[in-house]
Amino acid sequence: STVTVDAQGTTSADGLFTVDGQRVDPPQTTFVSAPFVPHTLEAAAGEEVAPGERHPFLDWLDDPAASRARSVATPLVDSTFVARYGGTQYELTLTTTGGVNAVEPATFQSDPPSGDLWFDADVQVTLEALPRTGFAFLAWSGALAGQANPATFAMSSPLAAGADFELVYAIAETSVGLPAATTLEVQLQVENGTPPVSWSVVGGTLPTGVRLSRTGLLSGASLDLGRFDVTVQAVDASGLPASADIALDFLPPSLSIEQLVSPFLLSGPPLTDEEINFLNRQGNRVAPYDVGDFRAWVLADPTLPLSAEV
Repeated sequence: STVTVDAQGTTSADGLFTVDGQRVDPPQTTFVSAPFVPHTLEAAAGEEVAPGERHPFLDWLDDPAASRARSVATPLVDSTFVARYGGTQYELTLTTTGGVNAVEPATFQSDPPSGDLWFDADVQVTLEALPRTGFAFLAWSGALAGQANPATFAMSSPLAAGADFELVYAIAETSVGLPAATTLEVQLQVENGTPPVSWSVVGGTLPTGVRLSRTGLLSGASLDLGRFDVTVQAVDASGLPASADIALDFLPPSLSIEQLVSPFLLSGPPLTDEEINFLNRQGNRVAPYDVGDFRAWVLADPTLPLSAEV
């Protein structure tokens, strides 16, 4: 049997049909097929007759309820499937600015609904910009300049408009200040991000003993003193990047003489493992903690006596 696809209400059938995913133009719009073999016929959404103007698809003549893309089984006799076109639609050409890393900043919702932003002539349209997480709407431009969101307009001709957005995904302000050799556990946070978020240090160096996990947890105990300025980056699940400078300030720990000598006297308030590692690093850096480390810290800490009996 032969199967023909044809159009009614258009200037030609060129570029209007695909059969099983392949574009067909006259005379290939007629093809031979064995009976009962299934085929997918798809009609174009419209025939463009001028830039931004088209005659839209209405229905199939034999089955008005069928969608533009329909499945048919080859009949026993030669058959023609006719797609009807008529009326006028105009296109709203919409551009967006503010996207980052190929992430589109928003989706758009229209009333009446239109997946390709073509609308019937003279219809009143409401268009709303729906920013994705991490973005905020700024303004319309072009034909919609000055309108609120959502915007309302009449499609009396083809229109060109823009939607501008800004990135609001950011790392929450964080500061860390505590004594060295003290257990640290700070969860870094982002604002307006999509989890999960992947963290890394991209500038500067963390003090010895402190680490940043992929989940954004700063943990450990610093074995170094002073201020450490590091730049961290957080990439969310959408691929949005954010970076921030974080200051880590580690002060001298408060250690008494009784604690400092407890490993030698085997009595008194003990030092923690973190404090022992800290003293060793501040001293001769030769494990285990010894008199050299003790002496170095006593001389470095003005709150302690310059000598001690051990």
